[in-house]
Amino acid sequence: MSNDESEINKERLKKIVQEGKDVAFFIGSGPSIPVGIKKWDELLMEMAERFKCNINVKNSIRAIGYPATASEIYKQSINDDLDYLDFLHKQCESKDCDYTNIHSTIIETIKTIETLKTIITTNFDTVFEDAFADAEIKPKIQKLPEFNSFNLLKKSPTIVYIHGNSETNTYIFRKEEYDAYYPSISQQTQDISYRLERFLQEVFSHINLIFIGFSFDDYYFTEFLNKVLHEFVIAEMKTDEKILNISHSRESVEHFAIVEETQEAQLEKMRKIGLRIIMYEKGKHKQISRILKDLQKPILESKSIYEDKEIAYAR
Repeated sequence: MSNDESEINKERLKKIVQEGKDVAFFIGSGPSIPVGIKKWDELLMEMAERFKCNINVKNSIRAIGYPATASEIYKQSINDDLDYLDFLHKQCESKDCDYTNIHSTIIETIKTIETLKTIITTNFDTVFEDAFADAEIKPKIQKLPEFNSFNLLKKSPTIVYIHGNSETNTYIFRKEEYDAYYPSISQQTQDISYRLERFLQEVFSHINLIFIGFSFDDYYFTEFLNKVLHEFVIAEMKTDEKILNISHSRESVEHFAIVEETQEAQLEKMRKIGLRIIMYEKGKHKQISRILKDLQKPILESKSIYEDKEIAYAR
């Protein structure tokens, strides 16, 4: 990827913010890793060890993927659902520190930009809640499986946990859970819910998104994102014997992914989904904060000019 493409996308994102269009953060696991939250493969290996499951986790992931590997460990070794939930709950606690500079900069950006108030995350941990608390902000919280309309969420600082949360008894981690909450991808028809897909469709179609810390290796999520961005319609959704005919026209929105330098094949995968890529140098995660501070700069400069004029007028 050329630096020109990244710079063009940075400027495009700045323009969207300056025009006052609605924007939201979409946060993956990347920012949580430095605080001691395990990666997906590490979590599965610890799960197998904790429940004494005789499975080669790495080989299983390569063969059947992450959610199906979690399902195999569950089927082979876990007899009590409460033990499973307790395991996930404990794994979501930060170990090494409360939060990082990236979390703090995201909070600063939310405080600065009026039309950017929401953090949507696939993570289970509550690290952003700690960062908000230290900034003396109490965000609204939305958690799987209940979601308000996005139009209600974007009015004030909000965190939306789309795959579950450590304070709930609902997680999307095993294949069965993914199948239930992404039925248009799994093609399941029994014991399913369209709540998450309806919420995500609304977000993908009507809000400009900034993805941070996403690898796009989550098959179900990535396929659904791709489906919405390319089809714009989900029709005849069945739930509780009712047919919901949903047909939303897609607004003029653009989605951005702030990603580390990676192989061109991975970048091309993101482009095909429909994402504008903003790249930072490999291993230099502090550059994410610089990108966000640069996004704030025109707003802060505008406020500074306004305040100077107010002072001059008062004199």
